[in-house]
Amino acid sequence: MSIVLILLLNLAVGACIGLTGIAGFLLPMFYTGFLGMPAAEALALSFSAFLISGVLGSVTYYKEGNLEVRPAAVMSAGSLLGALAGVRVNLLIPEDTMQIILYSRPLYTSDAVDERAYYRLLLGPI
Repeated sequence: MSIVLILLLNLAVGACIGLTGIAGFLLPMFYTGFLGMPAAEALALSFSAFLISGVLGSVTYYKEGNLEVRPAAVMSAGSLLGALAGVRVNLLIPEDTMQIILYSRPLYTSDAVDERAYYRLLLGPI
C-alpha cells in the first residue's frame, strides 16, 4: 500500500513541479508523517524526485529555446554547493528537530508568498 501512495504522491508532486516549480516540500512531510521514514531518508527521496523533474524540465525548456545554458549552469553550481552544505548541516540536527523544521517550512513559505502577493496588489509589480 505504501508503494502505491508513494507513486501517487510523487506523480502529483512531479506534475506540480513541472507545471509551476512548486510542491516538492510535500514529499518529505508525507514520507516522515505518514510512512514514518527518518527525515534524512525522506529528504534524500525528495531530492531524487526534484533531480528527475529538474533534468526533464530543463531539457524540455532547452529544446524549446527557453533556457540559456550559461546562467543555468551558474545557478546550478550555486544550488549544488548550497545543497551539499545544507545536507551536511541537516545530518547534525536531531531527528525530532528536523521533523519540526520540515513541518514548519510550508507555514513560513505560505506566509512569504501571501505577503508578496499582498504587496503586488498594493504596489504593482515588485
